[in-house]
Amino acid sequence: MNVSNLTVRNSTFIGNDADAVTGGSDIANRSPATPIDSATFTGSQGSTSLESTGASMTVRNSIVAAPTEACVGSITGAGNVTDLAPTCPGSRPRSTTWLPPLVPTAARPPRCGSRRQQRRRRRRRRHVPADRPSRRPPPRRPLRRRGVRLRPTTATALTMTPNPSVYGQDVQVDVIVTAVTEPDTPRHRRAARRRHADRQRRRRSDGTATLTVSAPAAGTHPLTAVYLPGAAFTTSTSPMVHHTVDVAGTTTALTSTGSPTLGGQSVTFTIDVTGAGGAVPTGSVDLLDGAASIVTLALDASGRATYTTSGLGGGHHDLTATYPGDANHAGSTSPILEHDVVDSSTTSLAGPAGPTIYGTDAAFVVTVAPVGAGPAPTGSVTLSEGATTVGSATLDGTGQATITVATLPTGDHTLTAHYGGDGANGPPARQP
Repeated sequence: MNVSNLTVRNSTFIGNDADAVTGGSDIANRSPATPIDSATFTGSQGSTSLESTGASMTVRNSIVAAPTEACVGSITGAGNVTDLAPTCPGSRPRSTTWLPPLVPTAARPPRCGSRRQQRRRRRRRRHVPADRPSRRPPPRRPLRRRGVRLRPTTATALTMTPNPSVYGQDVQVDVIVTAVTEPDTPRHRRAARRRHADRQRRRRSDGTATLTVSAPAAGTHPLTAVYLPGAAFTTSTSPMVHHTVDVAGTTTALTSTGSPTLGGQSVTFTIDVTGAGGAVPTGSVDLLDGAASIVTLALDASGRATYTTSGLGGGHHDLTATYPGDANHAGSTSPILEHDVVDSSTTSLAGPAGPTIYGTDAAFVVTVAPVGAGPAPTGSVTLSEGATTVGSATLDGTGQATITVATLPTGDHTLTAHYGGDGANGPPARQP
């Protein structure tokens, strides 16, 4: 009978005699809570094995048998086995399919020997019914030495050079795939895994792939690389790389078929726009005379636009071409192209009054006059006989020049004066 603190573990109670106080119970609790764990109660001479009229008694993982009642009173528990009603709380009644009749076990031999020997003897004394399913896990199948198929995990890394890049610029993409070291494995499997990994290292390359691509559209692009292996490795995805593509700079050039031109004469202007990254700019360009727009032209597939006109007014013109840009190219403006539209001039030629003697000088006077009230022509004039130039001279402030020739052979000669024009006066419509 318990009237104080009592704890029972790994104990066996066999054939307790009945008395007037406990009624033959193996344990009769009258006071505090009493824990009982992994105990066996058989052959009690009283009506019950466990009785509690005090605080609650907790019974776990125990075998309880009695002539009339197994547990009576305030008792809780789990994992117990009983063969009479009322059973102990949390217990399972004995079944002939898995639990044979409870019988007293032999008396515990005195403790002797080492602790290891004592544990061995306790294990041998444990009652394990022959028809109870074994709780021991099934033996592991031995590792097959041949045909081991392992799939190591992999890690993928992605780099892009340069970053940032310019639209149209070539970008080098490098992808590196490495095999990740596997977690620890049982010792009997490690050797096979190491041999397999060595074979795989001998078979595969360095795990690097390089690709050169043109930069995509301007902006920020989140990119990843995905490794799609064969049967030897697992797939993996690289961390995201944000690649920035900047808009490409441009250069605009403006040229013409020549300056000056006569009023009403056609002239062709050519505009070329090139991108810094190598890609061809798209869109349109504006041709301006000073701040005034002359025309807006569309660029072709090569980034060029041409414009032919005869409508420029007389005088001096400062022409520029402006490219506003597109989604991937910045805008630009060409340097100033100076162009003059002039009026034609008149040219007259006067020779010696009569024939000259071979070997003597012959003086020819060339006069160039503007059409209208324009400024006096400037520049030079040439004197030709057919396709042969026989002399030249510079016009003075009045538009005259004297050309002296001493090498004319004997005979008649037909001579022509040529004036090419200047910034305000064009060449004559007809040369004398």
